[in-house]
Amino acid sequence: MLAQVTSCAVVGLEGALVQVEVDVSNGGPYFSIVGLPDAAVQEARERVRSAIRNSGAHFPYNQRLTVNLAPADLRKEGPAYDLPMALALVMASGGANPDLEGAMVVGELSLDGSVRHTNGILPMVSVARQRGLKRVYVPARDAAEAALVEGLEVYPVPNLAAMLDHLNGASRLARFEMPPMPKDEEVVYPVDMADVKGQEHVKRAVEVAAAGAHNVLGLWTTIQLPLCAADRPGVTMGRSRYPLCISEHPAEGGKNHPGDAPISAAWAMRRELSTDILVCASLSPAATAKEGPMERVISNDGTPIAYNRSGSGAPLILVHGTSGTSTRWAPILPALGEHFAVYAIDRRGRGESGDGEPYAIEREFEDVAAVADAIGEPVHLLGHSFGGLCALEAALRTRNLRKLVLYEPPIPLPGVLIYPEGVIDRLQALLDAGDREGVVATFMREVVRMPPREFALFRSSPAWPARVAAAHTLPRELRAQTQYEFAAQRFRQLQTPTLLLLGGDSPYFLKAAIEALSTILPNSQVAVMPGQQHIAIDTAPELFVREVAAFLAEPEAH
Repeated sequence: MLAQVTSCAVVGLEGALVQVEVDVSNGGPYFSIVGLPDAAVQEARERVRSAIRNSGAHFPYNQRLTVNLAPADLRKEGPAYDLPMALALVMASGGANPDLEGAMVVGELSLDGSVRHTNGILPMVSVARQRGLKRVYVPARDAAEAALVEGLEVYPVPNLAAMLDHLNGASRLARFEMPPMPKDEEVVYPVDMADVKGQEHVKRAVEVAAAGAHNVLGLWTTIQLPLCAADRPGVTMGRSRYPLCISEHPAEGGKNHPGDAPISAAWAMRRELSTDILVCASLSPAATAKEGPMERVISNDGTPIAYNRSGSGAPLILVHGTSGTSTRWAPILPALGEHFAVYAIDRRGRGESGDGEPYAIEREFEDVAAVADAIGEPVHLLGHSFGGLCALEAALRTRNLRKLVLYEPPIPLPGVLIYPEGVIDRLQALLDAGDREGVVATFMREVVRMPPREFALFRSSPAWPARVAAAHTLPRELRAQTQYEFAAQRFRQLQTPTLLLLGGDSPYFLKAAIEALSTILPNSQVAVMPGQQHIAIDTAPELFVREVAAFLAEPEAH
């Protein structure tokens, strides 16, 4: 018997509907999940089996169970498919009425059948409304978030048993209703954001914090400002104007709200709490400034390659990934500088480095080797993403290398699709239209496959402006990578000690690349950073530095 339940995946910042199809037939016991599932989805077999049994429903142990997650070419990640799989299995076995037409179901199952919190509810529910669905069944904890999208019936599901009773009519789940917002009295503030002259970074920090109900931590230098934080320029003005950013009813005709558009009422609910805990101070330019002027070496084709030198110790060259600059390493640069003399490169075509025409990926490899050769002693080399590929190839072009660290280089492998079809043309079209931010955002969503939370963090990081400035390099680099031929035999004799860094939650194609390199490089080891993806430099800087420093501190075999 066949049953089908609609669920959803999150791709970048957007949702994509997934059809969970279950076929129960003779020929078991057999339980298979197909449709490009990751490890978490494959493990759903055990969670679903136990949850169905512990919810008092029948699990068809001695039959052949096939679960298909369509479309088959979309990678399915995470445990959000547990609940729809369990429902489809029970329905296909005749244990529940198939009353889910026009509905979407998401949720992770515990072994006892309770439904756990699931990430990405908002984009999932948004796409459900766009595709004309009428109802969504979500974990009880996530119902309030789902209800932010209007035009849908939201049903909180506490456990699998309650959901089955709902379908069978034994007892109905209560539809979630967003509690009414308390009506505030109109407040006329004695201050105005327009009073703050300059201090753009302070005003921007206050507005962003107000939108997300976050704290604000200010950094300053003791040379620039006195010791008392309350007397620092911009602190009192910024703090006193924080409520203006989240006021639901700005003063009539006033300029209280930045942009003259009210913040969502969902954020306004948090005004009292957020105002009490706000700490704001003027952000000194010294907090993000480079330690010294950029230095340069001349690459083989005559192109000047710039790098920033900081810290002290054994030399460590940093090679950033696609679209970045040397500023990409800002979150970890001070910590690395405590252990090493750090040389952070601006790759060609970005930052303060030159460029050359026509572009060829081989020139990138030569650039990194040129910097390594220019340093008067053997160096460590760390490359991230495309910079990892450059570092790997540079290792064959210099004899001045001690150790190599590669963080998720996109090595092209047979049968493994690195970039979605047509993405390079889409990036080029955005670039031709002048939408440089759109180029970087599309790259992060479709190529890096960065989750929404990490993308939001990355977009607010100091590296974002440099990424946008280098957006013109993205299409050409991706084209060069698709034409690059990875000849494994060239690297089998590379004896340089190598650390292969991998995020535990990174996409399959990056995991496949690390696995392939670990079998090819004779003196390599793999370190997995749990819970991380492609930007652990931002999301887990202490963990990243600890892994790198520990490896580079290991005694070298002679």
